Amino acid sequence: ARLAINVDDLSDEIVNFILQTISAHGINHLRLDVSEVNAADPVAVLQGLASVVRSLHINQKRAHDVD
Repeated sequence: ARLAINVDDLSDEIVNFILQTISAHGINHLRLDVSEVNAADPVAVLQGLASVVRSLHINQKRAHDVD
């Protein structure tokens, strides 16, 4: 199963929701489009997501306030 998520602010709460969704629905391919990462430990977030899916595609969107 595949999951695509588009979020402006990747917080710890959203990461927990994503991890619960992956577990509940047997997701093995995750695409994550994100503008900002405000999780307490971004490296741990990446490791956590990568450890529960077979493929992980992350696209960092252009920040809204950057010219």
